[in-house]
Amino acid sequence: YPLLQPPMFVGTDNYTALAADPVFHKVLGNTLIYAALALPLTTVTAVLLACLLNQPLRGQAIWRTCVFVPTIVPVVAVGVIWGWLLNPDYGLINGALRMVGVEGPNWVGSPFWTMASIVLASVWSVGTPVVIYLAAMQDIPDSQYEAALLDGAGPVRRFLHVTVPGISPAILFNVIIGLITAWQV
Repeated sequence: YPLLQPPMFVGTDNYTALAADPVFHKVLGNTLIYAALALPLTTVTAVLLACLLNQPLRGQAIWRTCVFVPTIVPVVAVGVIWGWLLNPDYGLINGALRMVGVEGPNWVGSPFWTMASIVLASVWSVGTPVVIYLAAMQDIPDSQYEAALLDGAGPVRRFLHVTVPGISPAILFNVIIGLITAWQV
């Protein structure tokens, strides 16, 4: 409203206009699709990376740093990097696909591949959830793994019955933060 005139009460007119706007419905649908794809993918990726980084490896600190560094890269730089990677003409991904005889898609030119590329780019910054999962995994007592091993549990069963329940509060926390982030995208 003009600042020199008294304000005019509009009630719920803005919400009524929003509900009737077809662009709003399209945006809401795209946001739901993005959240339904990106959240499970980033959660699974982060848990698996945390499991790998929890193993005693040579150069473990370097691997952990490599996983976390993309998280601290500024958003503009990430956009430029992914724009270069996904460019249909001279992008690195399509160039690699051409080398093996496959014609890559127009990543940012078609609605399907645009959504796929945005979801793919969201996995780029899983460093923070990985750190949280890694801390939760290191908080699980070794005695639980030893007991599962004595009971005859293999690696998969130990993961499903010891690791996943042990990190379930961290999973809940990261899923809530991921939902908030997805809605902001």
